Amino acid sequence: LVDDNGTAHSGRSAVVTDVNEMAVSAQSHVEDGEYDLALVLFGRILSIYRRKHGDVHPLVASAYHNLGIVHSQRGSLLLEGTLQQRHVRQQSLQCFQSAARTARDSLGKN
Repeated sequence: LVDDNGTAHSGRSAVVTDVNEMAVSAQSHVEDGEYDLALVLFGRILSIYRRKHGDVHPLVASAYHNLGIVHSQRGSLLLEGTLQQRHVRQQSLQCFQSAARTARDSLGKN
C-alpha cells in the first residue's frame, strides 16, 4: 500500500520505504556508475506510482523518463555498435517513448 505522501507500507502498516528516499538512493547509484542498482530502484518507484496513480500521471511519466536516462547512460559505456549496446539503447528509447506518451495523456488530468 502507498499512502498520500508516497510512502509504501506493508500490510501491517510498517513503513517499508519512502519513495523520495528511494529516488535519492537511485540518483546516488547513477552518480557512482551503479546503473543496475539505479534501474532496480527507479523500477520500484515506477511500480509504486502506477499502483498509486494509475498508468496516466505526470509522476509515472517522470519515472519512465528516469529509467530512460539510466539506460542511455549504461548504453554510452558499452562498445559502439554491439548488439548489447543496441539493446540497451532500444530500452532507453522505449522508456522515453512511454514517458512522452504518459505525459501527453496526463495533460489536463491533474
